[in-house]
Amino acid sequence: FLMAIPIIFGASLISLGTESLSPDLIWATLVSFVVGLITIHFLFNYILISRKNFRWFGIYCLLLALFLLFFII
Repeated sequence: FLMAIPIIFGASLISLGTESLSPDLIWATLVSFVVGLITIHFLFNYILISRKNFRWFGIYCLLLALFLLFFII
């Protein structure tokens, strides 16, 4: 997943062409990227590797699935 980020970014730049983006959209994208990386780092290092406990990861997945199911239906 993380290895695909440069490819997706490059394809987005090519498809964007001559259109311009608002600064708000650029900041929102950068902030969400940084928060996502911090979350992945925390999830892997603290919950999965250090504690060797998949229970919290299972709870996270279950809550995320319920949240998404609620908004889809």
